[in-house]
Amino acid sequence: MRANNGCPVCGGYIFKRTPYFYRFGGRTIEIVQCFGCNLGTLSPMLSAEDITALYSVDYFKSDYHCGVLSGSYADELESLRKEFHPTLSLILGFKKEGTFLEIGCAGGAMLAEARDHGYQTIGVELSPEMASWGRNHLGLDIRTGTLEGQKFLNHAFDVVFLGDVMEHLPDPKQTLVEIRRILKSDGILVLAYPMELNHMAPRLRRLIGLRRESPHKPYHLFYYNTSNMRRLLEGLDFHVLLGKEDKLVRIHPAMSKLLDQINHAATTVFGVMGDRGVSIAAPKR
Repeated sequence: MRANNGCPVCGGYIFKRTPYFYRFGGRTIEIVQCFGCNLGTLSPMLSAEDITALYSVDYFKSDYHCGVLSGSYADELESLRKEFHPTLSLILGFKKEGTFLEIGCAGGAMLAEARDHGYQTIGVELSPEMASWGRNHLGLDIRTGTLEGQKFLNHAFDVVFLGDVMEHLPDPKQTLVEIRRILKSDGILVLAYPMELNHMAPRLRRLIGLRRESPHKPYHLFYYNTSNMRRLLEGLDFHVLLGKEDKLVRIHPAMSKLLDQINHAATTVFGVMGDRGVSIAAPKR
């Protein structure tokens, strides 16, 4: 199938249908994959109005992490902080101190962890309610609005972190270009993101022709893997230092959990077919 909007990674216009789709706003929205680089995207893409409507304050009360968490952001704060420990350990291996910016920081769970490890932290968050919550409850410096709207100085940050944010961005290139501007020449960009189309389950579904309607809203506009993320970053003058895959094991149902356990073993041993990716990159000099 041919898409009206070209792939933001490789520029291709030819896409293949995946086993997944949404029903949203009275229409069917397919998840399709670029033939050139396997980037997944929505077809048709959501409008700016649709995207804005998805992120009301209710998102952080019930749908944060796309419905995976049982409680609100505040209820799950401690578990959220623990989730960031492995990623923070990776970051510390590359940059042990300095200025730390998180884009899309919500209430600041990661920022609080980074601050406890000695970083000077700043957050940017679109939701006024969550930015205010992080300032009031955690004492964090969280600015409300977009990254571009902050007008940060050139080369201001040692670390820029986006955790589960890239997949929500309608224009990922624009954001990465701005990050390149505000990152120090020896700084690092850290991206953590889901890879829903990369693991065993979607491959098996495609093989046997089994389709599934997503139970969630179409929060994710793009579906990355470590390979096309590398291609995207290198095309914007970054040098990729690390591309790492992990595999989560779901709680239910039983057959899915068994498949995930097999997949987890394969990902652990061979570093392939994961459903979580972390990419660390630095500006090319």
